[in-house]
Amino acid sequence: MLRTTDPMQFRTLKPLYEQRIATPFGPCYLDGNFSIAASGGETGGIWPGMVAAGPIASNPTVVKIANSASDSFFGLFTHNCNTIIDELNNGRLVTAVWNGYHSCWRIYQPAYNADASYAVPTDGTEELLTWDAMGRLVPDSDGDAVGQMAVAKLIGVGVNFIDVQLIYRDISA
Repeated sequence: MLRTTDPMQFRTLKPLYEQRIATPFGPCYLDGNFSIAASGGETGGIWPGMVAAGPIASNPTVVKIANSASDSFFGLFTHNCNTIIDELNNGRLVTAVWNGYHSCWRIYQPAYNADASYAVPTDGTEELLTWDAMGRLVPDSDGDAVGQMAVAKLIGVGVNFIDVQLIYRDISA
C-alpha cells in the first residue's frame, strides 16, 4: 500500500494493466537536493507519472527527477510532492517508483508536458516519449525533449491525459 496524506487528492497516474506486468520499487529515497521551488514553482515538484532517474551515485535506493540527458530511466514516480499535496517532505523524502517493461499507464496533466502535441500514429509507426527538463514525459521529437532514451510509447490521447506503455530504447544514436 502506498503512503498518502490525502487519499481523496486526484492522482495524475492511473494504472491500466499494472496488476500483470508492473513492479513497484520501494522504498526509494529522493535525492536530498530536491525542492519544490527549484523544480518549477507552482506546477513544479513531483507529480505521479513523472520520470524518475536512478540509481544515484550507485545507490539503488536513491532517485531523482529525470531532468538531464545523462540521466538513466528508473520508472514513474508514485507519490505527490508539489504545492497542492506533499507526501514526501513531511518525512524522509521516501517514495516508490513503478517500473515494468510493457506496463500501461494513464498520465494526467501536469505530469506530462501538455505544451507538446500528441497523436497516436495510424501508419504503423510509434510515437516515442522521453523526458523534458522538468521530468515530464514529452515526444522524443519535440524541441523540449532532454532525455536520450525512449521510455514509453504513446498508445492513447484524451482531453487532459495520455496513455503510455513503458519501453526502454536508446535514441541518442
